Amino acid sequence: MNNNPLVVTASTPAASEVLYKAGQPTIPDLTATGADLGSVSEAIIGLRGLIRNDGRLVHGIAQQGAVAGTVFDNAGALIDLNAIEQAMNQVKNAVGEGRYSWNSLLCNREVRSAFIDARETDRRFMSIEDNKRGLNKFVYVHQDDSITLQGSEFCDFKNAYLLPVGKTDGQKVLQFRGTDIKPAKAENGDVFMFAPGTSGYHQRLMVSYMSGMGQLLSLHPAACVRITNFTV
Repeated sequence: MNNNPLVVTASTPAASEVLYKAGQPTIPDLTATGADLGSVSEAIIGLRGLIRNDGRLVHGIAQQGAVAGTVFDNAGALIDLNAIEQAMNQVKNAVGEGRYSWNSLLCNREVRSAFIDARETDRRFMSIEDNKRGLNKFVYVHQDDSITLQGSEFCDFKNAYLLPVGKTDGQKVLQFRGTDIKPAKAENGDVFMFAPGTSGYHQRLMVSYMSGMGQLLSLHPAACVRITNFTV
């Protein structure tokens, strides 16, 4: 909070500590009973917050029971193909075989690299190439689902996400609902205004603000899968 560099060691940050956005006006107490994960920062809650089954509050909804996500715990073992297989078995047992298609596994690039060697020996991997369209990828096959492994710098080393799509046209499981970013206007309609000062007066400085709203939603949390607690 004092803009000092964060020194990361084997003991810091502690498991109970939380990182906040610099300059955040409100700092919630997440150690309190009933603390809402959706209030950690003004940033949009991500997949890790939406796909939970531990009762954590997210936007006022406890992630448990009928609204819990599907979480496969790999028990600290090395990530391998069996983790994908067992996670897919778990989610299809939970929501049914034919309701959704799972077509992507979102993970850290290092996690994705761990599967590359298995492509040569495991028949559940298939290569898809289309020289005319410039398509070259490999997919993991689970029954009727072909799952593309997609690396992303926004995924940490301990979590990977199997994301579903509805088989009915236009049916979405994960949705982003929000507004476009646009200038905030004063009561008289002006876009530019004097900056407020700390003493209740205004500064001799013209400013303009932008505003927008957005929220990531899961319409069927159990259909979304988080593979967690693994090593690479």
